[in-house]
Amino acid sequence: FNSFFESETIDYAAKLISDAFQIPIVIKDSAYNILASSLSFSEKIDEPVEFGILLNDSVVGYLTASKDSALSKADADLGEDLIEKYICFPLSLWFNRRNIEDMVKIRLKNDYVWNLATQSYTSFSDMTEQGIRLHFKLSCSYTCMALKAIPQGAQQYVDEYSTSSAATTSKIESLLIQAGQKAKLSIMVGARNLDFIIFLENRSPQPKGRITEYINSIDGQLNAAFQNYRFYWGISETNFKKPIFHALYQNAKTALQYCLTSSKQQYHFTYQDSKEAQIIGLLSSNDSIQRIAKETIQPLQEYDASSDINLTGTLITYIKCNYNVSLTARELHIHRQSLL
Repeated sequence: FNSFFESETIDYAAKLISDAFQIPIVIKDSAYNILASSLSFSEKIDEPVEFGILLNDSVVGYLTASKDSALSKADADLGEDLIEKYICFPLSLWFNRRNIEDMVKIRLKNDYVWNLATQSYTSFSDMTEQGIRLHFKLSCSYTCMALKAIPQGAQQYVDEYSTSSAATTSKIESLLIQAGQKAKLSIMVGARNLDFIIFLENRSPQPKGRITEYINSIDGQLNAAFQNYRFYWGISETNFKKPIFHALYQNAKTALQYCLTSSKQQYHFTYQDSKEAQIIGLLSSNDSIQRIAKETIQPLQEYDASSDINLTGTLITYIKCNYNVSLTARELHIHRQSLL
């Protein structure tokens, strides 16, 4: 306890236990990764016995010692309660601190990616400096993917928070990051309640092929791990230009919208697939098209200005829902007939 409150490391705690019982010991996390050890390079533990380290009634790690050690004999003679109370419980404090630090890092990275994608910042140079501290490389070329996980049988666009959805979000985020690291590509992931933004590095040669491989690989893992969910992907364009992150996200978001409302059984939609969006984007910059659009929309805007009914907002939602009446009515929380 004193060691923890004096901010000593978990390695120091391992040495304390080893010195007290004159035995080699190893401390591992729940995935059996070694966090601390008193073993020298040539040493090993004969007939290892593991004592669980609990945090909120869940096993977060293990203390490993020899079966014939004084620690194991004390456990047999005095009862497991003393080992849990005076060794494993104090060790759990280090795991708790580690969890808190991990949660803070994840939150910082999540907020950073969302701010980067939505251009919610005042200075890109500040974002670049902050990205360096978070080990993100903004100088790379990226493809953006917008991913939405929807429980099967649930209405689309359900954004209610729950403990189970938070746990699912965390697991999906971990899989997304691990798949990027396995492919040896720089990756930035932001997660918010079953909605995900992924920036994956474009690595030559054939960046599109690498992106496709990544999606196919992670999609297989997600579908196997979360069989009660359906996963929808929107994928931005892929090129080696200097990344404009908010533009890439808007591309991916547009593709995802088409994916969600498409009548086809298609769960991957690229921005290039969204041909209507590209045509509209090209036409929007034409002066005559802009003039006609203003003339067409003006009566609607004038009506909205003189009434409490937001028909412009209704129209925008209708277009976003790919002209799907039922989906628009659900989005606006009104009856289908009222919408018509």
